[in-house]
Amino acid sequence: MPAMNRRDRLFYVHWILANAVSEGIGLAVTLLAAVVASQMVRPEPTRAAILLGALFVVVVGSLFEGALVGYAQAQVLAPRLPRLRRHRWVWATLLGAGVAWLLGLLPATVGDLLDHEGLAEEPSSGFMLLGAALSGAVLGAVLALPQWKVLRHFVKGAWRWLPANAAAWSLSA
Repeated sequence: MPAMNRRDRLFYVHWILANAVSEGIGLAVTLLAAVVASQMVRPEPTRAAILLGALFVVVVGSLFEGALVGYAQAQVLAPRLPRLRRHRWVWATLLGAGVAWLLGLLPATVGDLLDHEGLAEEPSSGFMLLGAALSGAVLGAVLALPQWKVLRHFVKGAWRWLPANAAAWSLSA
């Protein structure tokens, strides 16, 4: 494998920083939305309140985090891919984030609904870690799919974005 040149190193540093900062801010805002949603279901959580709270988190998470991350990534990609229309990348990221948030919150929402009915049992920590890694892999690929559809017009071998994103999200989950 050839050594990475200065331009590539700088690109990767910018890419990592853009993702770390935008994800950090996006997830913090989404966490705030989850706190607000949890207050929406108090004092007596109904099924409707649980579903409405989950929907609120999905909308805030996908809109705010998806737009912020998509914008940050587009700024880093643009110099390397001058024909890339930044708004297409942002929209692709919004779409991927929306589907990923929807699918990602589904197990917790179902668990809350079952717990509301007194049917839920607490899973073991090992099961939860395995579930987090698997869901990270699936959701990472889901998030990357619309981005790949944009990227494939500009980068040879863009399909590698799918397993790379899945692996990264699996490790971070």
